[in-house]
Amino acid sequence: MHDSAGRYLASGVSMEIRVVSSLTPEDEEAIALSIVATVRRVLDRLPIAYTIRMETTSQKVVEHNAAADSLFPLGRLPRVQAPS
Repeated sequence: MHDSAGRYLASGVSMEIRVVSSLTPEDEEAIALSIVATVRRVLDRLPIAYTIRMETTSQKVVEHNAAADSLFPLGRLPRVQAPS
């Protein structure tokens, strides 16, 4: 499916990643914040809309959303370089 500007719209598509650890609930919350911040820095370089959502064992939810149009309002795509 494409929008009026010809961009591909992925509806209902998701990727789920589960992490099993021996961390305490307090440590899980601290690490969840760091993971979301790190993944956000990677995904913000791409011309995509996304949601990152992490739920800890203690049911705390850390979430971040971004729309492709708000990231690149002038239609300029970022330069993405592969890590060396």
